[in-house]
Amino acid sequence: MQQPVLLRPDEACEYALMNERARALLLEWIASRVDGEMLWSETSLGMAASFEEWEAGFSISHGQFKAAMLEMGFLPSDAKADIWLFNRVTTEDTLVPTP
Repeated sequence: MQQPVLLRPDEACEYALMNERARALLLEWIASRVDGEMLWSETSLGMAASFEEWEAGFSISHGQFKAAMLEMGFLPSDAKADIWLFNRVTTEDTLVPTP
């Protein structure tokens, strides 16, 4: 059985404190922009920077981005690393935010 991926307490808190609109925009960006090429070429830090550069983007913490990726069903290849590379979601998984 795979162990659950845990964020550091400060990362989880930062994500929990995001307002609903900010979280929705971040999840929308992930659903519409993260693809197979990005997963193989970008780290969590690089993807967070790409989100910030998006026309509707805004400043976020690295922890907020990692938490949003987890919510969208992406798992890090090494959860113990500070900067994550993500594994692909399976084809039966959909990129729809969980309520």
